[in-house]
Amino acid sequence: MTGVLLLTGGPSHALGQVVRGQVKDRDTGKPALGVVTLIDTAGGLIGRMPTGPQGQYALTAPRAGAYLLQFVGPGYGPYVTREFTLAAGESRIMGLEAVPLPAIALDTVIVEGRPVPSRLAGFYQRKSGGFGEFLTREELERWNPSQPTDVLRRMAGVNLVPTDLGYRVVSRRDPRCAPAVFLDGIYMGTGAEFDFDAVLTTEQIEGVETYSGAGQIPAEFNRSDCGAVVVWT
Repeated sequence: MTGVLLLTGGPSHALGQVVRGQVKDRDTGKPALGVVTLIDTAGGLIGRMPTGPQGQYALTAPRAGAYLLQFVGPGYGPYVTREFTLAAGESRIMGLEAVPLPAIALDTVIVEGRPVPSRLAGFYQRKSGGFGEFLTREELERWNPSQPTDVLRRMAGVNLVPTDLGYRVVSRRDPRCAPAVFLDGIYMGTGAEFDFDAVLTTEQIEGVETYSGAGQIPAEFNRSDCGAVVVWT
């Protein structure tokens, strides 16, 4: 497991316990974009946020205790820290290293005469199945959207609701219902929690698939009756 840098500050009089820091690419040292999640030792979700432009994050725990951090991001393997303990009122700095996925030779399938990496084979197989709505890299290049949320505007099953921090993605059939979000097959939370524009760029997106109801959703993405948004990079 890749090590993490732990620097513990003194007790804070602010409410809650805070863990913060920066995520960097292990190979280049550059800021890594993705999502950092704080979980307790029972696997319960405590907090989640996208990294900032410099890879920074800050999460608050409601009580002292033992926790772990998880990082996921496009082009990186999922990473979970060792267990650490936050004392009452403690502010702790944890620098995380994002581990790039290795460059490997992939088997290919042929879609309309074009080779496709095997990791996207399931995407194209589901596309040919007639359920859900799909956008491919070629379609995105023709439309040239500026933000990932611009991509979602073209999907009939979801709607974007403006918020103070960007947009909340909800079901077009029921705006109270937020679909489950998956990035490269990894569950990232709901459309009300995941910040597409902060985590992704349009250049990274190879495909998007959305499902508007539980009856359409493939088993691997069936987390919510509100549907699913699946993004591949």
